[in-house]
Amino acid sequence: MNEAARIEQCAAGGQVLASKALVERLDEHDTALLGLDPARVVYRAVADIEGVDEKAKRDAGSVAVADLL
Repeated sequence: MNEAARIEQCAAGGQVLASKALVERLDEHDTALLGLDPARVVYRAVADIEGVDEKAKRDAGSVAVADLL
């Protein structure tokens, strides 16, 4: 829950962020609906997102996320 809250907090300007763990659990139907190719999704650490506060870095800084839009 804490990591999910920090990921949500990092999303700005209409961004939709999802953790790598979540993307990897999607089935083929879900990835098709989202227009995702899981093999081509680019991830970055929460701590590398511009403007992330210290709490997000501390609680979820190493979590890999992808921008789904």
